[in-house]
Amino acid sequence: MEDIKLDFCKIRQKINKFSKTKQLTQIFNELYDLTLSVASQLDKNKNMEENMSRLKIKKESYNSDTSYIKAVSNQPTMNIKPLINIPVKKSNLKLSAIIVRRASEVKSNGLIHYISSEDKFSIKVNGHIIKGNIGNILKKGDDLVKIKDCRNGAECTNERCTYLHPIETRNYLEQNFMYKPSTLPFNDSFTKFGSADNIDVDFSNLNETTKKRLIDMYVHNMICCFTLLEN
Repeated sequence: MEDIKLDFCKIRQKINKFSKTKQLTQIFNELYDLTLSVASQLDKNKNMEENMSRLKIKKESYNSDTSYIKAVSNQPTMNIKPLINIPVKKSNLKLSAIIVRRASEVKSNGLIHYISSEDKFSIKVNGHIIKGNIGNILKKGDDLVKIKDCRNGAECTNERCTYLHPIETRNYLEQNFMYKPSTLPFNDSFTKFGSADNIDVDFSNLNETTKKRLIDMYVHNMICCFTLLEN
């Protein structure tokens, strides 16, 4: 573009030497404007072609080079706390997790967190913070503690209360892990959800209390699963 302007400047100087007519000057100015307009459009087209070419190369590289994808996925993520081996309850088994103080600090990064104020493991998926720990599975003759939710919740002041409070880990009965359809009578202590052939009917028969127990139980199973994988 600058070269074109320089050439026209030289031509203008020559015109000024040999002619002072307004008509010739007008023709020159129109030709000058037209040439600059065409040159500007050519520059734009050239830049567009170069950009499209670069995008095409990047797309082809992304689609064909899986090692590039692996390399990106293996890069360390910024601002993530280190994983610490946390004992699973009082056992010698450990689970690697990021230690946080509160549930609100759990990040949606695909890593397990450990909420120190509650002694619970947690993970955030699809905007949901799932938290819990491995509870005791009680058999006949055991003290039935921390199975049902306390009506007073976090406001309970009874130090001897045997019901479950928000920051505590739920315990289970043996039969809680056995499935029976929700349509059968006398099945309150059994699992009434999870069988594919009856899942719609079972879901429609669940109340909020049963849902909370099932979610805690599934988190219990999830922690067991990760414990098995990492030990």
